[in-house]
Amino acid sequence: LSISSMLTDRSGNLWFGSYNQFLYRLIRKDGKAVLRKYGKEKGMTDYRVLSLLMTRMGKLWLGSKHQGLFGYDAEKDRFMPEFLPGLKEIPRIYTMAEASDGTLWIGIYRKGLLAWYPDGTTRLLTETDGLSDNRVIYLYPEPASDSLEILWVGTSKGISRLTLKDGQISRIDRSQEDRIVIDFKKDEFGRIWFGTKTKGLNCLEPVPYRQWDRMQGLGNVILDLHKDHGGRVWISVYEKEIFYFEDHAASPFIPKNQDLASLLKGEAVMAIGRGNGNRLYFGTGI
Repeated sequence: LSISSMLTDRSGNLWFGSYNQFLYRLIRKDGKAVLRKYGKEKGMTDYRVLSLLMTRMGKLWLGSKHQGLFGYDAEKDRFMPEFLPGLKEIPRIYTMAEASDGTLWIGIYRKGLLAWYPDGTTRLLTETDGLSDNRVIYLYPEPASDSLEILWVGTSKGISRLTLKDGQISRIDRSQEDRIVIDFKKDEFGRIWFGTKTKGLNCLEPVPYRQWDRMQGLGNVILDLHKDHGGRVWISVYEKEIFYFEDHAASPFIPKNQDLASLLKGEAVMAIGRGNGNRLYFGTGI
């Protein structure tokens, strides 16, 4: 079982998708944990889950590799395939994000970035609109501070920045176009962190652009980033290590403690999630 994504719903249940074994929900009730699988009998026609999203209204969406988008019907306790207007092919959905106006933004591999508006209409943004690349891997919505809501777009050729109010797209530092961006997080100090598949961990703003990789004791392949309740950024790397960033430490990247190392048993952490009581979950795979 290789974990691809995790989220916690409003009831405190942990959902986690797998690259190869459908979807699961961990339900905690009366001090007991029950694991429920969602496969073909629950409407899942694709066993490769790539992304999960819980909207502000409590709707659970699932992006798959071969069968596109699925929506969860809580009353029937099953998933239903969702047709996306304007697409001629079934999309491979690596990432999703919700804007404050309810628009669902969907990253479609090799096709670009799809906006699915609350009125049911869609708009597809591509390289011709300013995206760094049509292979969209990760979306990170930055909360609006001065009514300027930003969507960060991670692609196979660097980063694009989409201003949702006016729809303007800008590429961030063309020198980063050799970076396959797989995750973003904003820490308690307002800095934007992004993990890459080949160039380690990068810090974008508001400080000048910086990079940490194997030469700085971290790693070149970042698997996941997670911001905990205190604003600390946790980093999982392919070399089967977990770090967290500590500003005031002599070496800013602190490796995981030995208790956690023994629990992981040498497995690479593919996804990090947070459950009830600020508990962290580590989903392994490789």
